Amino acid sequence: MNIRDQIISLFFQLSREEQINLLDELPKSDETFHNLEIQQDIKCCVHCNSSNIIKHSMYKDTQRYKCKSCNLTFIPTTGTLVYQIKKKNQFALYASIVEKEGLLPIKIMAKRVGISIPTSFEWRHKILLSIPKTKNKFSDITQVDDLWFQYSQKGRKNLDYSRRRGGTKRRGDNNFQVKIIAASDKKQVELKVAKIGRISANDILYAIGDKFKKNTKLVTDAHPSYQAFAKEVKLEHIYFESKKHQAETGENVQYINNIAERIDTWINRKLKGVSTKYLQLYASYFAHKEKNSIEIKKYTSNTKVWDIYTNLEKMYEKFIKTRSVRTYRCPTKRKRKAQNWNGETIINFSYL
Repeated sequence: MNIRDQIISLFFQLSREEQINLLDELPKSDETFHNLEIQQDIKCCVHCNSSNIIKHSMYKDTQRYKCKSCNLTFIPTTGTLVYQIKKKNQFALYASIVEKEGLLPIKIMAKRVGISIPTSFEWRHKILLSIPKTKNKFSDITQVDDLWFQYSQKGRKNLDYSRRRGGTKRRGDNNFQVKIIAASDKKQVELKVAKIGRISANDILYAIGDKFKKNTKLVTDAHPSYQAFAKEVKLEHIYFESKKHQAETGENVQYINNIAERIDTWINRKLKGVSTKYLQLYASYFAHKEKNSIEIKKYTSNTKVWDIYTNLEKMYEKFIKTRSVRTYRCPTKRKRKAQNWNGETIINFSYL
C-alpha cells in the first residue's frame, strides 16, 4: 500500500467531526512553505544586480519584477533554493527534517516525505548549495591540515569500470586521493576541496590563501608545501614532525584530526560515500554545522543557487581538467530551463 492509500485509509478511520477539523487545518499547511520564501523588499535585479527595476504584473499571486537594464523578469524566489519547487508542502517538511535530524539517506527521506528518489536527491543538494560561505578571516593560532578521500564517480553512468566500495589497493599519496584543506582557529572551520593528487603550496593558496589576518600563527606538520605557503602569505609558521604530534612549544593539530575522524565516519559510513562531484557541498555543510545551527529559512536570500546547481556538471568538468590528472568521463546529458553558463558569476559563487 502506497502512502496515498495509507492516508485515505487513516482518514476514514476518523470520526466525522475529526475529518472536518482536519480538512479545515489542511489549507494552513501552506504557511509552513511561505515561511521559507524570501520575505524582503526587492531592491535589485537577481540577474545583473541593477537597481533599475520596476513591478511587472503578477505571477501566480506573486509580484513579478522587470529589470530595465537586462530586460529580464523575476520573482522574489528566482534563483533561490525554493525556485521552481512544485511540491511546496513536501519541501517544507523535507527542510524541517534536515534542520532537526540532519542529512538522512536519500531513500529514507524520499519515503518519509512522499517524493521520488531523484527529487529527494535534487532537494538535498539545493539545500546544501544555499548554506552561506564563511566570510570571516582566521586570527590567533590557526591549525591547518589536509584530509584525504578516495576519488569517487559514484552515480555516474556508462563508465567502463567501477570501483568497489570499502577501500583500494593504492597506498600512500597518489593521484586518486582527493585532498580537502582543513583550517580552524576553533572559532570557525573551513573545509575546501583543493586537488586530486599530491598538494603543493599553490593548491593551499588556492584553497585558503585569502582567509588569514596578518597576525595569525599557522600551525601545521612539517610538509614542505605548508612551509612554502606560510612564506608566500607571510605568516608566522609553527610546524612539527608528524610522528611527534606536536611542536616543542606545545602547538598541535589535534582539533583538525578530530574533525577529520568525524567527517570521515559521517561521509564513508553513514552516507556510504559521496561522489567527488558533490564532496565540497558536504564538506561545507559539515564545516557550517560545526559552529552553527542549520536554519534553512535564513538561506533563501542566496539567489545564485539555481545558477550553480544547473551548472554543477560544468564546474566539476573544469575542476577535473585543471586540478587533477584524471580524465573527465561520461558527462550528464540533462538540460534545464534557464540554464546559463556565466563563468564570472560561477567563479564568485563556486562550490569548488
